[in-house]
Amino acid sequence: MRSSIDRRPTRRRLVLRVGLMGCATVAAALSVGLGISGAAPSSVPSNIPYNLNAPLPSEASSPTVSAAAPYTPAVLSLIAQLEPSNPATQAELANADLLLHDGPNSTCHNVGPVSAPTGTTPGIAPICWTDAQGVNTTSGPNLRGSTGPTTRT
Repeated sequence: MRSSIDRRPTRRRLVLRVGLMGCATVAAALSVGLGISGAAPSSVPSNIPYNLNAPLPSEASSPTVSAAAPYTPAVLSLIAQLEPSNPATQAELANADLLLHDGPNSTCHNVGPVSAPTGTTPGIAPICWTDAQGVNTTSGPNLRGSTGPTTRT
């Protein structure tokens, strides 16, 4: 049993003291080494084209999803324009089917041109897919100015 006169720290207290001193030392070294301080930077490099002290944008929230989704009034209107007769004719189905596969598209120079159906208001724009390996153009003005695919040739 220890007497009240014996003031030597116990092993547990010694480990705790050494640990706390080590944490404080590491924190101090990091703040000095990384230049962390509460003060604003004394000089801003001239090559930064924006204000470093700009405020963050206010919080935003997404719009709610329509209870009618995916068959919203706009979608139902487009379907009715693509398939005006019931049952739809072969020509109407072929026109609507243009959105589902590759087809001629004069505005797309990538690997996935998709045609657009005609005769809808608002008009449906043709789709232009890009592959997963980079913007791999197959024709047009940027033929040699795109990122290359990651496969070996």
